[in-house]
Amino acid sequence: MSIRTKLIGVVVLINLIIISIYVLYVAGLKRDSVYQKIDSTLLAAAAASKPNLSIYHNKTASAAPTDEEYKTLLLGLGDVAKTIGVEFIYSVIEKDGKFYFTSDSATDEDFATDDISHYMSEYEDVSPKMAEAFSTSKIEYDEITDEWGTHR
Repeated sequence: MSIRTKLIGVVVLINLIIISIYVLYVAGLKRDSVYQKIDSTLLAAAAASKPNLSIYHNKTASAAPTDEEYKTLLLGLGDVAKTIGVEFIYSVIEKDGKFYFTSDSATDEDFATDDISHYMSEYEDVSPKMAEAFSTSKIEYDEITDEWGTHR
């Protein structure tokens, strides 16, 4: 093999390495961009839900909601979830080291099939990041798999 052939081979190899690095870099940028969009949508869903949930949680701190109050809240959260484009909006509280649903977005169909999280039903699939968010009061994003699927 001539020196010229070897030199061309080295140049091609260097080009392949540079192109590979660039492709990985661009893919990382794209992934980050997708996560930023998802996270901003999740934050918007939380912000849109917070006023109603704050009033609801203040009221239910002393007494459980009536069935009608619970249904009204869940249907309202279902409307917000649909409008913003998220699958679920739910609220959870921590009590004695366990986590419980206090609300979960729903539709009329969910109520008809009883496919709802009942008030104060235990949430057993709490991720470490969710538990950390409770202890630090900081916003956390996580990808979890539970009985309802895989979500961010």
